[in-house]
Amino acid sequence: MTDAKPAPDGRPSLFSDLMAVSRAAHAAGRHEVAYHTLVAAMHAAAEDADAPALAQVVHEAEAQIARIDRETPSHRLSTASASGRQHPGVYAMLVRQALAHAEMISPRPASALTDAAAALRAASEKR
Repeated sequence: MTDAKPAPDGRPSLFSDLMAVSRAAHAAGRHEVAYHTLVAAMHAAAEDADAPALAQVVHEAEAQIARIDRETPSHRLSTASASGRQHPGVYAMLVRQALAHAEMISPRPASALTDAAAALRAASEKR
């Protein structure tokens, strides 16, 4: 994991700490805690105007939902559970929101964000 840059106003960024908590919670099977902490990390990155950190959020969100879908497909945050409620899922929404924040920082997001957006569109088209 790379450290996020300091916030524009000089305050230390909370991004790295939040990402570490999200990963630890996810590894412990505390998926809701992991998700909400990942959302907080996204907001920290957005406040810091840190597009590379937002790319990390996208990557982590994709990794977390892939594990949930693979290991606990009946979990309420899983893609299957969300589909049953006619919803794309909170992780898909998190990816979209992180991409939107990155787009606001730079009209041309990093290639990792562009690739993630393409993958998200492809997954949405399958539904």
